[in-house]
Amino acid sequence: MSEAIIIDPPRNVNPDAPSQAAGAIDPSVFVHATEPWLARFLSALVVDADGCWIWTRGKSLGRDGRYGRFTIHGRAVGTHVLAYEWAHGPLFCWMDVDHVCRKTRCCNPASDHLRGVTRLENNIAAK
Repeated sequence: MSEAIIIDPPRNVNPDAPSQAAGAIDPSVFVHATEPWLARFLSALVVDADGCWIWTRGKSLGRDGRYGRFTIHGRAVGTHVLAYEWAHGPLFCWMDVDHVCRKTRCCNPASDHLRGVTRLENNIAAK
């Protein structure tokens, strides 16, 4: 089982931020967007017509390489996991991040795109 990357302190999605239109990501959707890696992370995302934040760079995580990969603090992590944990806090070790939108390169931490679920729930949702 992989070890969770914990960004200290976890940040929350800014509830007052406007919803994202297609184009670039506005960092103001996060509260206290001050982490030095954030600009590098956000620069690799584009918003599609469905509101998904699509990862446009390295992708090699997962059996078939469909998931985004980002290096932070010297470790490669899933971009969807990084976005979810940064916005909502760390996941329990027995949880996965499910792509509600069904797009594996989506990194939008909103609940209609990513959600924390058990491994069993994630496997059932993927079918």
